[in-house]
Amino acid sequence: TSEVQVVRDLLKRLNRLYRNRLAADFSPRMLKAVRDGMIADGLVRTSINKHISPIRRMFRWAVSEELVPAAVLVGLQSVRGLQLGRSNAREADRILPVPQNSIDAIERHAPVLVWGLIQIQGFTGVRPGAARSMRVRDLNMQGEIWEYRVSLHKTEHHGKQRVVMIGKRGQEILSELLKRELEAFVFSPDLEGSRPYRRDSYRNAIVRGCEAAMGMPRELRYIDAAVRKLP
Repeated sequence: TSEVQVVRDLLKRLNRLYRNRLAADFSPRMLKAVRDGMIADGLVRTSINKHISPIRRMFRWAVSEELVPAAVLVGLQSVRGLQLGRSNAREADRILPVPQNSIDAIERHAPVLVWGLIQIQGFTGVRPGAARSMRVRDLNMQGEIWEYRVSLHKTEHHGKQRVVMIGKRGQEILSELLKRELEAFVFSPDLEGSRPYRRDSYRNAIVRGCEAAMGMPRELRYIDAAVRKLP
């Protein structure tokens, strides 16, 4: 997941500042110095607070393996997150919903599968990855409201299950795309449904659709802003 790259970037920051220091000597003041570097680089406050957590988790693991003293972790946990209006960190701009008519404008410029994905996300609120990974086996099509049991989602590693309800409008879209095989992906570029629509292919198709539609707002170049809206 993207978390891997986040951890790599954090390790680079730690190494730039404290490559020659022992992990057992890492202190709250040092953690704040790493955080100050993020502020200087222009990261927004909420992202900085999120990035500090993996550093603490790394030292928590090190403590559990008896690689560093427990007092190191206790010290790092004492560092509070940056508070709104009480730091020099930049605040994130508020992300507003994209107008529905702007989304509808790319319909005739997008492939059938891409437009189907966009609509399913709009009708259900499901994330792009969960929509692309939908298989026939994941759908319970009994009753007026269908159920989609999401196999890939943010909390699956905690053993939690997510069920998405699909109404009539979503059912109409899916009915045209369903394959015979239970293991088949619904949104697949091949007839057998052997592979899901790729993330970059989905993004690029939306970008091309936005570029083809005259007068589209610039934010529609970004997939999350373009297709994520309330059902």
